[in-house]
Amino acid sequence: MVVRCIKDRTRLKFNVAIAEVGGEDAWQQVVLGFAVVANERGFVEKMVERITGFIDSLAVAQLVDDEKDFVTYGEVGMGTEPGRWEPDPRPTVRHRRG
Repeated sequence: MVVRCIKDRTRLKFNVAIAEVGGEDAWQQVVLGFAVVANERGFVEKMVERITGFIDSLAVAQLVDDEKDFVTYGEVGMGTEPGRWEPDPRPTVRHRRG
């Protein structure tokens, strides 16, 4: 019920795809993944922060860790060909919340 509450409320508020992507083997633990797509990286970064903050503010579960991956698709002038997927060269952001 807790996971469903988090997913439903997040989906309704931000219109994002959100799903359980791990943690099924551990009791009382879940890994959620969501996707934000836009044509500006700054917008995506702000939305990810807002969504993470919203989930944390629901206070129905403890947010222990978050991981962010930003994927850039076909960015002209960055050494990639338009229409060809290249992973973001910047490192993944990881930090623990206490």
